[in-house]
Amino acid sequence: MNLIKGKQETLEKKAIKIIELFIREKLKTQDYVTLGIPGGASPLGIFTLFKMAKIDWRKVHIFMVDERFVPLSSQQSNFKGAEDFFIKHLVDLEFLPKKNVHPFVFDQGIGRYAAEFKSITKKFDLVILGMGSDGHTASIFPNHPSSTKRKASFLKIENSPKLPKDRMSASLSLLAKSDLALLLVWGEDKKPGLDILLDEKKTLQECPARIIYDIEESYILTDIE
Repeated sequence: MNLIKGKQETLEKKAIKIIELFIREKLKTQDYVTLGIPGGASPLGIFTLFKMAKIDWRKVHIFMVDERFVPLSSQQSNFKGAEDFFIKHLVDLEFLPKKNVHPFVFDQGIGRYAAEFKSITKKFDLVILGMGSDGHTASIFPNHPSSTKRKASFLKIENSPKLPKDRMSASLSLLAKSDLALLLVWGEDKKPGLDILLDEKKTLQECPARIIYDIEESYILTDIE
């Protein structure tokens, strides 16, 4: 795990360089790369930079790391945020094939999404993750039953501590298989979460974001001193 501190804007540009290099190297030995993206405000700067990134989007498949059980047109939809910030732009320019974009459609169920994922890949090559001030990541919350589920690739989260209560999330076991992960921690309000994240005594159940330590190559990028 690599902990890098600095200004958010600088670190977002660094993240893009890491991602560009990773994808370029991966495509030397495989036909495509699978990218997992989260919701929330944390990745929006990177999403904006994706529009200008040196990435062969024709060879990238995009899946959601987590999503709310809402229509894709809803302002609460994680996918809509990503679509508005970069996906629509890249699709409209025909840089990114629409068939490479895999939103979670809540009324089709978790099983169908897991099957769609499995038809493309067994794991994420690359995931971008955010973290809450409580140490949650994706939609896996501290001391929630979902934090101990290991077999499934994607989970239905019920009774989430944050609204809406029903959500979809990649499981911690699926995230752990990723080749590269970037965990974004922006803003002083996330300091309690960062403290928990860096506390070696904390378990995955207490701080699901600590899954970052189980991933082969990982970075924590933060503007918190």
